[in-house]
Amino acid sequence: MMPIKNFILIITILLLQNPIILAQTDSLNVYEIIEGDSMKMYFNKNLFLVEKECCKYTRYTKFSEEGVFYGYFEDINENNKLLGRGYYNNKGQKDGYFEIFYSNGQTQNKGFYKNDKPSGEWEYFYENGMPEKTVIITDKDTLLKTFYDKKGKLKIFEGNGMFKGIVSAYYGYSTTPIYAKGEIKNGKPNGKWTSTFGDMDFCIEEFDSGKLVKGIFPNITIKTNKEYSNKSFLNNFFGKNYFEQIEQLTFQDCKFSNNETTNKYKFDYNKFESDLSNRITQLVTSRLNSNVGDKYVSIQFKIDDEGKPYSFNIITPFGQSFVDAISISIANFTKFDPIYKIMYLHLKFEFSDGQTYGWSYHFSTEPTYD
Repeated sequence: MMPIKNFILIITILLLQNPIILAQTDSLNVYEIIEGDSMKMYFNKNLFLVEKECCKYTRYTKFSEEGVFYGYFEDINENNKLLGRGYYNNKGQKDGYFEIFYSNGQTQNKGFYKNDKPSGEWEYFYENGMPEKTVIITDKDTLLKTFYDKKGKLKIFEGNGMFKGIVSAYYGYSTTPIYAKGEIKNGKPNGKWTSTFGDMDFCIEEFDSGKLVKGIFPNITIKTNKEYSNKSFLNNFFGKNYFEQIEQLTFQDCKFSNNETTNKYKFDYNKFESDLSNRITQLVTSRLNSNVGDKYVSIQFKIDDEGKPYSFNIITPFGQSFVDAISISIANFTKFDPIYKIMYLHLKFEFSDGQTYGWSYHFSTEPTYD
């Protein structure tokens, strides 16, 4: 059992990594000790750590002396319904049975993790409880075993058939799904696949028994970014989950995290994310082979008296080639309360073996990513 003083010290250190709360640490109410090392932590709708007064989700968990989750946990929404549950091992890795739920209480997906990686059979369901798909995950491959359309009609059986549904084309923060369609042969994409992102075409890919032959972004005019063959954006049937965001333990101020501004300064996050995602896809595809590991891009901008962003400057060594395109998304699709004066967009890119990548973002009033 971890002494309460040790736990409080760990949480304080984690919070102090964010300069926004240096002067507030003593008064923050972001967690509550239940008993011993059991506690509950508060998160907002974007899954950032917040004070209790503005929480949307509560995690009931155990927290180790090393500063990681361990053992069984449950995440509960503000209506006291399960968002998700599962197990961490003593190293803070997801390990064991996991289940994610829709807001109506129906299971969204369920399966097992092993040493922080999904493993074995994962089942997915529609919000009405009807089965959607079954995915088989091994150390070497991910196979689509079955797939049902929303009417309950079986479209893929024993890894063969036609797919038309949502794929996890990348791991960005965007809530806009990517729909893809094409043939599945022996659990893998085969032949020509097409896809859409919102109301626009996303990409077209050609496969030979799961191996990408070539891909193209039809809406991109720059040839070096338009065509690719180093990775597939569509061959990913394991759905995104929310766990990684919570595990970051990134703090946000209640006023900022809940966007408590007048309607005059609110903006459509979906439109912003759709435009940002398209620009990032164009920029990153041609650079995959030259990057491995995590990269951070932070862009500073000012807010005028009408809430419009202007005067963009990159403040990180990585991402000089990104600033112009990303600034266009910020300028065209966002507004902020002028009281903030200076804001930051922080992006994190996760490059794996120079072939695949994921990304996430958040706005902040502080120049550091956390």
